[in-house]
Amino acid sequence: SQVYINGLQGAVERNLGFWKVTRGYVADDSDEQEILILPIMNPDAILIDPDFKELDGSDIKWAFELDRMSLDDFKEEYPDAEKHSFASEDFGEYSGDWFDGSSIVIASYWEVKPVKKTAGKNKRTVTSRSITQYVTNGTEILKRGDVQPGPYIPIVPVFGKELWVDFSGSAERVLISLVSLARDPQKALAYVMSSMLENVGQLPKTSFVGWVGQFETDSEAWATMNSE
Repeated sequence: SQVYINGLQGAVERNLGFWKVTRGYVADDSDEQEILILPIMNPDAILIDPDFKELDGSDIKWAFELDRMSLDDFKEEYPDAEKHSFASEDFGEYSGDWFDGSSIVIASYWEVKPVKKTAGKNKRTVTSRSITQYVTNGTEILKRGDVQPGPYIPIVPVFGKELWVDFSGSAERVLISLVSLARDPQKALAYVMSSMLENVGQLPKTSFVGWVGQFETDSEAWATMNSE
């Protein structure tokens, strides 16, 4: 439930949230696996096919998951990689996106590959979906061809309110969050409260009482005592 709530929170606060489905061994000494549902804490780490049509995004054709790790962790997790030392020149103009000198981005990439087959008594031709995964560091493919079970990319999106907006004669999908809808009313409330505080600050206060000439010393400070 915490994973689902985290995905929903992303949709409410920033128009888009995610969680992912993966597999893991039930124990170190077992070959049996179980399905795991894991959170994605940073929605900006996920890039998905923008041309989906289904409300739940089940028809997306590709997705990236980005993860930054230190070079030491990279060497340990990918000992067979062709390169373990990098320079900015390895990534060209995208150097800052992939490599910052001490850490590197690892991207998991899933894509749908159509597979045609016959089905039913009539032997009709149908197109099913096969999911293939790749892992890259921006310069080489670290893992290739890990076929995922099932017809869906294992990234589950949670969308905010979906609108189709006309931009220069072309309709485009816009996802908005609950926060987006509350922004203008909040601005209006802040303006009203600010105006009220200004009015309160201008109300006359009880005059200072003292000997004649007492307040002439540092008179400017006494004059602004109630407002500064």
